[in-house]
Amino acid sequence: MAGGADDGVPVAVAALLRGLADARERHPCLHRSEPWNAEMLLATVLQRQGRVDEAVAVLRSSYSRGGVMHVNLIEQLAGILAWHDPAALVAFVAGDGCEYAADRLAGELERQGRVDEAVSVLRPFAADGNGNVAERQAEILAELLVRQGRVDEALAVLAGRERVAPPVADDPSTADAPPW
Repeated sequence: MAGGADDGVPVAVAALLRGLADARERHPCLHRSEPWNAEMLLATVLQRQGRVDEAVAVLRSSYSRGGVMHVNLIEQLAGILAWHDPAALVAFVAGDGCEYAADRLAGELERQGRVDEAVSVLRPFAADGNGNVAERQAEILAELLVRQGRVDEALAVLAGRERVAPPVADDPSTADAPPW
C-alpha cells in the first residue's frame, strides 16, 4: 500500500538493528544481548529493501566473531549469494564459508542439473573426517545421490562414515546389550 503509515517502518527497523549490530562490534560483551539474531534480521530487512550489497556486508562482517563461526549467519549469507551472486557463493565455499555454505551451492548446482559438480562440492567435506560436520555433509551428499538414483554411491558414502562400533562380547559394559 503506497503512501501508507508503514512506509518508514523498514527504514526504522534497519536503523535500530544496525545500531545494535554496531554496538555489538564495539562492545563484545553485548554479543549475547537480545535479539541474538540482530544481524540476521538486519540482513533480511536490507535484502527485502533491495539493499543486497549492504545485507551481504552485514553478514560478512558478523559471521566470524571472537574466534567463533556463526553458522546461521554463514547459511543466510550463502542463501543471499546463491540468489544474487552465484560466483561469489563459489568463492565463499572455497574460502570461509566452507562446509556450511557448500550444501547451498550443491543444492543450486543440482537444481541446474549440474549433479556431478554438486557431488564434487560436497564430497571433500563429507570425506573430511571432521566429526559431526563431515557426518552432516555425508548425509546431505547421500540424499543428493539417492535423489539422482545413485543409491550404491550413497550407500558407499554412508558406509565410509560409519562411526558406531558394535559391542564387544568380552566387554562387561555391553553384556546386557541387545544383540542387534
